[in-house]
Amino acid sequence: MSDNVNNPKHYTSHPSGVECIQITRHMSFNLGNVIKYLWRADGKGAALEDLKKARWYLDDEIKRREATAPDADGWIQWNGGACPIFPAAKVRIRGRDGYETPEGESYEACIYRWKHSGDTDDIIAYRIVKEKEE
Repeated sequence: MSDNVNNPKHYTSHPSGVECIQITRHMSFNLGNVIKYLWRADGKGAALEDLKKARWYLDDEIKRREATAPDADGWIQWNGGACPIFPAAKVRIRGRDGYETPEGESYEACIYRWKHSGDTDDIIAYRIVKEKEE
């Protein structure tokens, strides 16, 4: 008897023997869904629908990445929300008030207040600093 909650057949019937979640749990939400829908496309009976869903998630991921692509100097525009990167990542920031972390300095992202409240100290852009740049 199949268990469609804990062990659905369309996720475990891949010829590799690997269960889809073993791969997708290491990916972002969008990319994980792309893989999930491709993985199960021929095993669930709705291949065309699953392929269209995979394309939707892929298109959404492309839009998201294009919107957050760094400019030529490595700065990424930021429009508010939760901290957009791993909290321990070293960054430089630009504030609405014109402040910019001095060249050669960088700090962990977790020390900043990642907000947009209309204040002059709102972060409007950030740059991820690689170890060798520090």
